[in-house]
Amino acid sequence: MLAAAPKKMSRHLDTFCLALRLIEQGRADIPDHVAHDFDDIVDQVRALLRDRHGVRHAISPEAIALLLEIRSKERLRDAIGELPCFNAISRDTARSILSDIEQRFAHQD
Repeated sequence: MLAAAPKKMSRHLDTFCLALRLIEQGRADIPDHVAHDFDDIVDQVRALLRDRHGVRHAISPEAIALLLEIRSKERLRDAIGELPCFNAISRDTARSILSDIEQRFAHQD
């Protein structure tokens, strides 16, 4: 399933990256639903990384897209594994994760 996914950045990562960009910019007016959705995506990815066959609930397209990114960057996998909840992510951590995601796609063309 993952091997069949396109190599270009999935539009499903737009929300994930937007949330990180808001943190990076130091925005204080981030809607609660954005934080909740972000945490859900990260939780799903962590569950898939632990045991992809043991996941018994639906997985969001965003989590699959992020999992694809993690497969290409070990440093990104480590960063996602160590992420605190959305509201505790530092600006530097957000910047680093965004850089890893964006750098991969900048070199694909």
